Amino acid sequence: MRLYLIGLLGCTLAAAACAEVSLVILKTPIRVVASYEQPEYEGADCGLFTVTLSVSAGKTTSSEESLPLRCGKARESVQTQVRKLVSWRPPYLALRTYCGMSNGWNCDTRAIYAYREGKLTSLGRVNDFLDPAKPTLFRKYYTVVEYNDLVAHGGERVSLVLRDAGAALAFDADETWSLNRETYDRFAARELKCNPKKSGCDDGFKVALVFNSTIAKLTGRQTELQSLLASARSRLKAEELQQLDDLLVQVDAQGVIKHMNEESY
Repeated sequence: MRLYLIGLLGCTLAAAACAEVSLVILKTPIRVVASYEQPEYEGADCGLFTVTLSVSAGKTTSSEESLPLRCGKARESVQTQVRKLVSWRPPYLALRTYCGMSNGWNCDTRAIYAYREGKLTSLGRVNDFLDPAKPTLFRKYYTVVEYNDLVAHGGERVSLVLRDAGAALAFDADETWSLNRETYDRFAARELKCNPKKSGCDDGFKVALVFNSTIAKLTGRQTELQSLLASARSRLKAEELQQLDDLLVQVDAQGVIKHMNEESY
């Protein structure tokens, strides 16, 4: 089982000498070792360095993840950053990854593994744990609607809730609705204030419409969805309405996990 994220720059490009470091982050029941080149500090910033995480548990070994990090002024900050890449919340191991300087919804993710009965199982990649009080739930941004013709990349992030279903993660519609309900209600209030005959509907209305329509469709709230679509028909231009329809065709609760597994990071 091998996972990769290509680093942007090695510390050798920072005009500094490097020393190999092997840092044991976890010993038991899962052994996690971080390997990287320790920069020799020159000036305020020594640039980016690459970290490789090696995981061993039972018969599962050599699971690796390489990540680019930027070191700071203090030598202690390097180890601090490296340790933060690994989270152990029994039975879950999370390996954090970055994609560089992008602001994409999937730029900061965690590969989640479950350790049960001496076996380490890959559950998938999420954005974070959801809530310490609900340890079997995870947050995942729904990138299907991240880039679209109606609101481009300026939309509100749509958070899904995934639950541990044993061998894999599963979409939880009820928890997803609960998580997004406050934002949904706030956007609904904004939508009601949009009057195209008087002041028109700004981009904020479109952001609210995309977010609420996506949540309503994913969580099976057909009454709310039909109400939103009726509002859209009375407020959007024909071209904009088509853009919304094209987007919602892609929103599919049954395909959440398939889409997650096919994403690139």
